[in-house]
Amino acid sequence: GGSFPPVEEVAPPSLGCSRCRLSANGCLQCNPNHPRYVAAGGGGQEEEVALFRVQHDDGDVEDLEEGEARAAAEWHASLLQEKAMRADGHRWVGQRVARYFEQRAAPVLCSITKWLPPDGDEGALFRCVHDDGDEEDLWEGEAREAVADYKALLQLGRQGRAS
Repeated sequence: GGSFPPVEEVAPPSLGCSRCRLSANGCLQCNPNHPRYVAAGGGGQEEEVALFRVQHDDGDVEDLEEGEARAAAEWHASLLQEKAMRADGHRWVGQRVARYFEQRAAPVLCSITKWLPPDGDEGALFRCVHDDGDEEDLWEGEAREAVADYKALLQLGRQGRAS
């Protein structure tokens, strides 16, 4: 349901409550300098802020502002995706590939290390680790193109040596 893995414990800012540990601005209840804080009777226009109550796996409960809740949900989804990726079961795992980027004249050489089988309308996803250590996820069509680009690069190299 609505629970997230425990958040890494960090010392809360000296602003007040435990909600502050995820927000650089502190929380609305205890930081009068928060951009959305308006003291009672302060004459300012109070802005409504959506708060989301979450319960962590360890039972801790806290309220997150919308941006914090969105970031936590995205982090959790990426964690689940990472756990579901497989290092076997597809012919492209271990395959060398080449990626071309507009800002680089030469291709970036990479290896496909993992894949995520198709899910519903979404095609397969492939983890591509660049030789310089960068990583990216490629949709199946992008991975197919990268495999073909590497094979074409090898062919050019063979032709160059044969001449």
